[in-house]
This record gives sequence, structure tokens and C-alpha cells, in this order.
Amino acid sequence: MWKISVKGMWAHKRRLLRTCSAVLLGVAFLAGTLVLGDTMRAGFSDVFADAYASTDVVVEGVDTVGGDSEQQLRLVPEDVVDRVGQVAGVAAVVPTIEGLAQVTGSDGDAIGGSGPPTVGSSWATEDPMNGYRIAEGRAPRAHDEVVIDRGTADTGQLAVGDTATVRTPTPIRARIVGIVEFGTQPSMGGSGFTGFTFEDAREYLIGGSPGYTGISMTADDGVTAEELARGVRDVLPEGYSALTAAQMQAAEQESIGDDFLNAFEMFLLVFTGVALLVATFSIYNTFSVILAQRSRESALFRAIGATRSQVLGSIGLEAVAVGLVASVGGLVVGLGLAVGLSSLMRSIGIDLPGGLEVTPNSIVVSMIVGLVVTLVASLAPAIRASRIAPLAALRDSAIDRSDFSPTRAALGAVLTAAGGALVLYGALGPAATPIVFVGYGAVLAVLGVVTLGPVVARPVSRLLGAPIAATRGASGTLARGNAMRNPRRTAGTASALMIGVAVVALFTVVGSSLSAMVRTAVVGSITADLLVVDSGFSGSGMSPDLATQIGRVPGVDHAVGLGFGPALVDGEEFDLTVADPSRLDSVIDSDVQQGSISDLGSGQVAVSTDAAEEFGWVLGTPLEVSFIDGGTESLPIGAIYAQSELTGPVVVPREVWAAHSTVDLDYIDLVALSPGADLDAVRDSISALTEEFGAPEPQTRGEYADEAAGQITQLLGIVYVLLALSIVIALMGIANTLALSIHERTRELGLLRAVGQTRGQLRSMVRWESVIIAVFGTIGGIGLGLFLAWGMVRSLAVSEGVATFSTPVGQLVAITLIGGLAGVLAAVRPAQRAGCLHVLDALSTE
Repeated sequence: MWKISVKGMWAHKRRLLRTCSAVLLGVAFLAGTLVLGDTMRAGFSDVFADAYASTDVVVEGVDTVGGDSEQQLRLVPEDVVDRVGQVAGVAAVVPTIEGLAQVTGSDGDAIGGSGPPTVGSSWATEDPMNGYRIAEGRAPRAHDEVVIDRGTADTGQLAVGDTATVRTPTPIRARIVGIVEFGTQPSMGGSGFTGFTFEDAREYLIGGSPGYTGISMTADDGVTAEELARGVRDVLPEGYSALTAAQMQAAEQESIGDDFLNAFEMFLLVFTGVALLVATFSIYNTFSVILAQRSRESALFRAIGATRSQVLGSIGLEAVAVGLVASVGGLVVGLGLAVGLSSLMRSIGIDLPGGLEVTPNSIVVSMIVGLVVTLVASLAPAIRASRIAPLAALRDSAIDRSDFSPTRAALGAVLTAAGGALVLYGALGPAATPIVFVGYGAVLAVLGVVTLGPVVARPVSRLLGAPIAATRGASGTLARGNAMRNPRRTAGTASALMIGVAVVALFTVVGSSLSAMVRTAVVGSITADLLVVDSGFSGSGMSPDLATQIGRVPGVDHAVGLGFGPALVDGEEFDLTVADPSRLDSVIDSDVQQGSISDLGSGQVAVSTDAAEEFGWVLGTPLEVSFIDGGTESLPIGAIYAQSELTGPVVVPREVWAAHSTVDLDYIDLVALSPGADLDAVRDSISALTEEFGAPEPQTRGEYADEAAGQITQLLGIVYVLLALSIVIALMGIANTLALSIHERTRELGLLRAVGQTRGQLRSMVRWESVIIAVFGTIGGIGLGLFLAWGMVRSLAVSEGVATFSTPVGQLVAITLIGGLAGVLAAVRPAQRAGCLHVLDALSTE
């Protein structure tokens, strides 16, 4: 049997390769994602290793609050330098001051800020631990002299001798006296770097506060980093830590993993999972068709003495061969995909050192997943084929009656009803974690719909094919009959496309709902006439002085800046909103329920109704707020508000925050105009100010809403590109099924040609059959995706209190039309093959 199986596979090489294609693409995306993740981890590991290559121990303030804001640090007291310098085994001690600093290019645009951080630091000429080296020019020696990294200089078209604006966040005009490189790289992992004199770094990066953000040390010969760290810890005051370079490197690696790499990899793996799920359906359907065609062959083997296990083993061998070929091919293609994704990352500023990193784990996981997907997909068809009695198969009496199975209909109905009930409970019920119920319901609903597929395939094909039969004559009628004759095959082929389209529809509706929510809930709560928004998430923010200066522009009544920062409130981590509460109500409709935000005292806070209900807070409740500098204040609640989309759960007066922060900054400035002021004229005046401060241009509420919605649209564009892989796999499955069914119906097609059907009519019949299958899958996917998207959006409304369900009818109609067009494209090759059949050869086929 093994020899026969091998010869059979060799005789059908083309069929084997077509079968491999679906799994190959899924494995390629999986391998590419894993290799890219390994490459990025290895790259960041190299960066951090280089950064601490000459350092043994680092002293920093203990982070008890959390958050990622580089400028919000507990400063190390100045006298600690003398303390640690006297520890036995210390060879060198270099205090440093770091913060956020963003350089503005020659075109006036801030460089970076939407990826790796833009860092400013004190530059010590005699610093053996500094990973940067001067490649051009010299070190900064005078006031407002800086060095910048090569990557920033190239991006901003800046050179030694130029004067540039540096946002710290207060904008300064600094002369570039040197270009630095990180080792042999233009920058440290794409991060922007600006080096200041020590005096300037203290003034600009930590607001002139005494102390340092960190102290780096090297050990004497014969003293290990661990030994030095233990000695340093003995002399440190409470609230400060001494970590070895290895510990710092591990912490940085863990931080970049938690904050970016893990989420990035999981994001890609979600779409990989969808693609592999679609591939599973395609492989399942392909094996079902192949084994149905080989039923006579299997029956002959059984008739001459082969056992069921031998038949199953033969099929299993073919599945393993398909899985191996697909996995190896997918791994090779995945490496190329990883190279392409690495280039894409480099184009957005993440330039990692080293080449492609391929670990054994990535290879093994990709190979195992490819094999498992293929074996799982082929198992059910193999078992079903082995159960056919030899004589029944020899008489060609194995008729597909799957659509009449009461067991399938009952099981499908139960699964679909259970899934729908869970989604409804998550969307409308009192569930504590509604999104979890929606998730489980989605899984059951998908299983139920797939199980019901063969049950509804015949009537749905009859309905969808009716217009085609009415308008396309005999070819349309035959196409509808072909789609109806084998419900299991039609449903299996359509299911792969249905899953892909369902996910597309889900993201389309959720994206549309998020855009609607931004416009109604977030932007709808803003009453300001103009906004200045710092759009970067890793940039330097904006100076509070900007809001002050805008408030003095003729035609402006007042301007309110919003800043954000982490703190512990009654032991829970919160992102506080920092603002001047006296004017906040005039630029944001917070829908105050109790108390008054505008009358908040300097020792009070305002909280959202959601936070108050969750933690049992009421008006007057004293909240224990712990700040990043280690200070703690008891702040009573002076107001409770309902609209928290922009202000978040807790608002604290700026003077309270500033007392515990080294640098105060804003991310949003809200501007209210005086009655009768000319909007365009005021906007032009504010634009001149924002250019001076290196800040973005002012926007109206409508423009801000369009930009926020546009960012969601851009994200959806990325999602569509990733989901395109699953759609391509599904279409390949349709094409493969049609090609195999044409081989199965060769004699039938010959008879049709013999009685007068033209080649064009034959090709038209195949195309319209493909369209019926594709539209079947597309409509089912849209219906399923729409229902699940509704459940997801409603669950967000229940748990988060913000969601606006929006159905993008035009986009869903476009998806349906694209689905029908995709059916035509999938049928091109099978239709050509059918049209090329010779009548006599087809009639003589057994």
C-alpha cells in the first residue's frame, strides 16, 4: 500500500501542489511573523547590550506608579553621587540627566514621536559608559549647543553648524555642533537622541530641579557587577535601586516586549490564525473531493484485501506529504516575508542592527502547525471515505445526502442558537465581562453556521442561482444545478470564504462604529472652537506655555491645556488628566453630575461616574494619590462628571501635579474664541505660535474628528491587507474545488459538448457556478460578521460606556460585489481547462 500511495502521489504531482498552496500561504505568514518577532527581539537585545556594554551598575529611582513617560522620573539626590563614589570597588561614577527632546527638521516638522522615543540627555565628554560616539563635529560646550544622532540629522536634513528647534517640551533654538552615532549604527534602534551640556540638560529636561535621573558606574578590575551592586545598595536611601547592567538590559527587553513586541506579534498572529482556519476549510474540501473521486480505487483495494487502516494510512501519507511540502515551502516564503516586513519597519524608523534572526523554535512551530492543519483537515474526509462499503463504491452508489442529515441539522441549530444566545447575553445582559461572552458566542456561532452549511446549501444555491438561470439560459440553469447537486462540497467551499469575509465585515463594522463613537462621544463633548493636538505617542509633548501664549492672541477668550500622567489612586493605577479646572467646563462638556469642576480647589480632584461607581466613591471622598516622585496627597472628590471620553477617569489641578513632576507638559490645547472673533484670522495667528513652539497646526473640531477617524481608516487599511491573505486562500480553495470537480465531471462535460454546448457556454457555466458559491460564502460571512460586530460594539458599550453602533451599508455592499467578482476570478483557470476538453477524449473517460 505504501508503494502504491507513493506512486499515486507522484502521478498526481500537480494536484498535490495545488492542495499545498492554501497551507503554504498560511504557514508563510506564520513563519514570517515568528521570524520577524525573533529578529526584532534579537535586534533590541543587541541595542540594549551595546547601551550597557561599558556599564556595570545603574542607580535609578524605584518606579512605584508605572507609566511610560520618560520625563516623569523620581530624581536621584545629588549627594548620592558622593555616597556611591566611596563604595569599595567603584572605578568610575557618571551622573546623567535624561528626558524627552524632539528635534524639528529643516522643513519645520518634528522628527519622530510615532515610534521609538526621542530622548534628550546630558553629554559627558569623559564618559567611558556612553554608547554614542561623535562622528562629525565636537561635543557641546556652551549654552544651547547640542549634538544629534545621524538618523535624526539625515531625516531632518540637518548638518553641523545648523540651528534647529528642539522641543523639551519648551522649544529652544540650539546650534548643532556634532553628529553622533550609536556604535556603528546611525541611531539606537531608531530612537532620536539630542545631547546637551550638563547645565542645559538640567534646565530643559528636568526643569532646573536638583538631582539626576540616573547614575552609571563601572567596577574595578576583579570586582563583579553583582558585588558592586550589593555594595551600592547598602548606601542608597529608600526609594532607589542599584541594578546591574544585565538586570537593566533584561528590564529594558521585558519592557519593549510588554509594550510593543508582544502586542505587535499577537496582532499579526491573529490574522495568521484566520488564514490557517480558512486554509483548513480549503484543505478539508479539497480532500473531500479527491477522496470522493477515488472511492472506486479505495473500493478495489478493499475488495482485494486491504484493511480500513491501510486505506486510512495511505490517505494519511498523502496528507503528511502535503503538510511537509506546504510547511517547507511556507517556511521559505515566510523568510522572504520577514525580510519585507523588516524593510517596512526600517522605513518607519525602527532600524535594527544585525540580519535576519531565524531560531529553531520558529522553524519547528511553523512545520508542526503546517502538518497539524493538514492532518486535521484531512482526517474527517479520510474516515468518511474508509467507511464506504467496497461494493457500494464499485457501483458508484455513494450519494452525497449530507443535506438531509437530521443529526447535522440539529447539531448546527443547537450550536448556532447557543452562540447567538451568548452573544446576546454579552451584548444586552448583566455580564461582568461581556466581551468574553461575545467571544465564546462567536466561536460557537461560527461552528454552528459551518455545520449548517450543507443543510442550507441546496435551497440557498437555488435562490441565488434563480436570477442566473433566468438570464443566462441553459448555462445558468446548469450552473445552478451543479451548485445544488453536492451540498457538502458547495458549503465546504463557501465556508472558507465565509470565514474570511466574516472577519472583514467584523472589522469594517467595528471600525465604522469606532469612527462614529469618536465623532459623537469624544469630539461631541468638545465645545472649544480650535484644538492643537500632539499626535505622536512617543514625542516630547507641548509646553504649557503654548496654551498661555494662545490665550493672549487677539480674538481668543482663553485656552486650556490638557496633560496626562500616571499615579496611584487608592492603590489603583490611573492616568490622571492634568488641567486648569477653572476653565475646563468652557471647552469640554463634561456633563457634571455632582459638585463643580470649575470651582475645584487646589486640593481636590474630579472623577468620572464610571470610576465612582466602580470604587464606591462619592462627593467628598478623600482619595490617597501617590505620585511618581514618591509623594502622597489626600485629595477629596470635588466633582463627579459623566463625559469621560477626553478627560479620562480622574482630573487633577495642574498645580497639584506640578508639585510632584519634574517637567510639566500638555498633549492637547483647547481654544475658546471670543464672541464675534474671525476664526480664520485667529487660526492664522495661532499657527504662527505653534510653528514657533514646534507644535502641530490648530484644527477645528470637524478637522480633528476627520483626522481621528482617518487614523482608524488607516488601521483598517492595514487590517484589510493582512486579511487579504485569508481571502486569497479561500479563492484558491474555490478554484481548486472547481478544477477537481471538472476532472470528476469530465464525461458529463463531454456529453454536454456532444449535444451542442459551445466552449463559451461551458466556460460560462463554470464561472456562474463559482459566482453562486462565492456569493453564498460572501453573504453568509457578511451576515455573521455583522451580528458578531454588533455584539462586540454593544459589549463595549456595556463595559466601557462608549460605543456607537454604525453599519457602513456602502462598504458592505461593496464587499458583496467584490465577493461575486472574486468568484469570477477564481473560475478563470478551471473554466479555461473545461473549455479545452476534447469531446471524444472526454466521452471515453471512465
